[in-house]
Amino acid sequence: MKKKSRWGVLLIFLLVLTAAAGCGGTAGENPAQDTTLSGAPPTDQEPAGSVEKTAPEGTKQGGEDAAEAPDAPAKKEVSPQAKEDPVQAGESGQKEAPAPKKEEEKNLVTLKVTRDFGVQPIFEKKITFQKEDTILDLLQDNLDIETDWDGGFIKGINGLVSDKGGLSGKRTDWFYYVNGVCADVGADGYRLHPGETVWWDYHLWASMGSAISAVIGSYPEPFLHGYGGKAGGTTVLCAPEKEELGEKVKKALEAQGVKTVKVSGLEEEKIKKRTGPLVVLGEWQELNGVKWLEDFNKAYRKTGTGVHFTDQGLELVKYNGAADRTLSGSGGVIVATGSGLGDEMPLWLIGGTDEKGLEQAVNVLVESPEKISGLYGAAVTGDEIIRLPVQ
Repeated sequence: MKKKSRWGVLLIFLLVLTAAAGCGGTAGENPAQDTTLSGAPPTDQEPAGSVEKTAPEGTKQGGEDAAEAPDAPAKKEVSPQAKEDPVQAGESGQKEAPAPKKEEEKNLVTLKVTRDFGVQPIFEKKITFQKEDTILDLLQDNLDIETDWDGGFIKGINGLVSDKGGLSGKRTDWFYYVNGVCADVGADGYRLHPGETVWWDYHLWASMGSAISAVIGSYPEPFLHGYGGKAGGTTVLCAPEKEELGEKVKKALEAQGVKTVKVSGLEEEKIKKRTGPLVVLGEWQELNGVKWLEDFNKAYRKTGTGVHFTDQGLELVKYNGAADRTLSGSGGVIVATGSGLGDEMPLWLIGGTDEKGLEQAVNVLVESPEKISGLYGAAVTGDEIIRLPVQ
């Protein structure tokens, strides 16, 4: 039994030696595999000295983009605003800035030419002028004119020439107004200002003493730009009981763009020492208590307003001061005057024979100002607006 045990132990020992020799050879031939099987954690780090691999040009690494073909166009990065408004998105994906607005023309004036106190229109146009341009420059650039007195006096426009009247004695000439104020200089002596309205009219006249110094047909001038580039604050004068109508006129002027307007009590001193354009408003029985206005009414043959308040009603007057007819019912007027030519502070009179007539005149100015455009003055009776002076 002992011999059999010894031979068994020897046989087992030989088998173990044979197995150990085989495993050792395999491990030596494949060290990388040995590293993997050793349980060491895998790593993405490149071995020192290795060459970094680069993706083909035109592709992106990682994610879905890595699978795109090299020739595929790159995707545009579009901002949220561009997605909402793809039409305005530029190549960069950013919303394009809007094109700058064209700068508005600042040096604009209106040139207007009529005849017979504005009855017949001849020419009207908004025109751009150059700095230092005069009214003469404006005429020469746009109309066919004839001059006299070394070029400063306009005696003809588009074939209509000054007429001394001959045997009839009816003289006809050209007169011009800037923002409703009859100019006190020749056409070559007035430099233009932005926004002005230059109005030339060819009409009969009796004498320089009866020249019409201001007109209403360029409204909202002269309250907006004044005369000679000077626009003082506007004051509306009225009796306390007419303050509501005064406020109505004030709001209408402000709606037209007039910046400074105030309503004040009816006082003669404010008429004499005005600091800007003035609007006097009231029924004639109220206005007649102010001596300046009383004297103004008496001088109707020279003022050129074309109206005369009388005890019988509102008398309408021709250019030469002769009475034409009298409105016996309710009537109102809108007329203008100045203290001579070139008055920077003209006076507008909005009056009525009674309360109804006054309200009619105020309503025309406030609600339908286009109805007085191109008029020298206006008389209002009911729905009728009568040109002044009467033809």
